[in-house]
Amino acid sequence: MAASFSELIIEGQFALVKGFLMGFYFGSEKPFKYFFHRKHGIRRETFGEFLKEMLEMDTYTHVCIEDNIVARFISAIERSEDKIGLKVKAVRNIKSAKFEFSYDLFNEDQARQASEIFSNVPPGVTLSGYQPKELRESDAKGMEGYAPVHEYESSASGTVEGNFGGVMDLFLAIKRSDLAENITCSEITLDLEEKQKDLF
Repeated sequence: MAASFSELIIEGQFALVKGFLMGFYFGSEKPFKYFFHRKHGIRRETFGEFLKEMLEMDTYTHVCIEDNIVARFISAIERSEDKIGLKVKAVRNIKSAKFEFSYDLFNEDQARQASEIFSNVPPGVTLSGYQPKELRESDAKGMEGYAPVHEYESSASGTVEGNFGGVMDLFLAIKRSDLAENITCSEITLDLEEKQKDLF
C-alpha cells in the first residue's frame, strides 16, 4: 500500500527548516520520504505565497512528509520552538496530486526512453491523454515548404494524477532521466483535505 503524505507549512526560513529536518531524518530509526515545495516542483497554494518567495520575504516553508512521521516531527518542532523559533502553522492531508507534461523528440532512442518512463506508471497513479504520435520524413512529403522537416519526430502530452507518492516518483523519474531537458512538466498541484490544523 502506498504511503500517505501531509503538507506542513512551517514558519521559518527554508535553510533552517531544512537543517532541522535533516537532523530529525538522520536521528530517526527508519528513513522516510519528504519533499520541499521549492525544490521538487510542487505548487504553492496562494498567489500571496508566490509573491513572498519572489520578493525574498518568504518566512514560511512548505514541505510534504509521510504521515507516519508527521506527529513525531511536529512534536520535535514544538519541543525546540523556544531554542530555534520554528513553528508549525498548518497541516493538511494530501488526497491526491497531478501534473501535466509534453514533449517533442527528434530521436528514436529518446522516444523509446520516453515510452519506458511512461509505461512504468506507479500503482495508484493514472496517465491520461497520452497518445504519442510519430512522424518520419517519408510521412512529411509535400510539407517541406511549410516548416523544416526532421527525419523523425515523436510528440505527446498528458496528465499524471493519483496518490502523491506515486505522482512524485514518476515526476522525479522524468527529472532524473536523460530526457529531463526534453520533457516539459508543469508544477505538481495538490488536492488537500480541509485544514486540520491552521494557526495563521
